[in-house]
Amino acid sequence: MHYRFAPAFFATLLLVGCGDATGPRTYAEVQGTYDVSAPIAEVPGARFSGTMTIVDDSRDTPEFGGTYTLSLIGADGANHGRFTGDLVNGAVTGAGSVRFYLDDDKFRWSGAVSDEGGVTGTWVLANAASNYTGTFVAATR
Repeated sequence: MHYRFAPAFFATLLLVGCGDATGPRTYAEVQGTYDVSAPIAEVPGARFSGTMTIVDDSRDTPEFGGTYTLSLIGADGANHGRFTGDLVNGAVTGAGSVRFYLDDDKFRWSGAVSDEGGVTGTWVLANAASNYTGTFVAATR
């Protein structure tokens, strides 16, 4: 999945290196690495904590991808697992609304780009047994 972004990345580097102005972004800027904190509403004191890296090489399309590494921190403060994977089906609007999924359509995140450049919003993890929900803050590094 990471390889599909390589051609656009190198084309962008060539344009920047040649001094070619590509104009203003059509969509809100989301590319970067973020520190993430995401409390779990159904389990007071528990949260997901870690990083997300968003890759958004295009000025003209709303789609983006990326990767994540999140730890599940229990209400007891202990680390109950580390999870890594891909951000998929990501999209951003010109107004700064954002939505993406972690690995598949069961773990949905949506929110808005803040004035400081971070992203805040809500998440839902839905599976056959139950749903978990919460808010999140993704602060730029």
